[in-house]
Amino acid sequence: LQLFWGTQVTPVDEFTVVGESAGDTISFTIPWTDIEAQGNNSALPMYYTINSAAGNNPQHSKNTPVDVAVLVVGFDPVSFPDLYEDAGGNKFLSCASLYSEDYNDPLAKFGFRVRVPGDTDLKVGDTLVAVWQGYEFDETTEIPTTRFTHDHGALSAEEVANGFTFLVEPYASHILPIGQGYADVTYVVTPTGGGTPIPADPLPAKQ
Repeated sequence: LQLFWGTQVTPVDEFTVVGESAGDTISFTIPWTDIEAQGNNSALPMYYTINSAAGNNPQHSKNTPVDVAVLVVGFDPVSFPDLYEDAGGNKFLSCASLYSEDYNDPLAKFGFRVRVPGDTDLKVGDTLVAVWQGYEFDETTEIPTTRFTHDHGALSAEEVANGFTFLVEPYASHILPIGQGYADVTYVVTPTGGGTPIPADPLPAKQ
């Protein structure tokens, strides 16, 4: 008998029948390295195969979905590449922080750039959704029209390793109504193959 865990193509454990009978319980051990490699998953497929001693007629069991939630995963918060720094060393988003995709084209997209960092807990194929939300000067009252959602889709190997940048735009809808206020950006990662979405660590303070 061979036990298979997740999408791994090689068995994680094997058992050779000696004197066991139908109905007897057979135990397998799944090594931690294999659990870690597959990660958390609310419905990770597990199955076993039975084969003859000659090894020429394997039989595949039905998949058993396993809820795996054993790895502590955390993602660093976003950053802003174009923060303005005043004479006192204070950094914040201002008109000077606005970025245009083409400064020679008045119709080009422009807004605030947001940087999502690469992370060792990210995996190729994970999907990521980030949300920008503007607030009044009291830092607690949301300005509904400023909400901007960036649905990034599946991450590439380059993005997993080095992160990526997206643009909050259009300016008139998502930035201008904030005036003298604040903004917060959060993001959630959904593991490839399914699983519970994982929120990133929050910003230390609203911008």
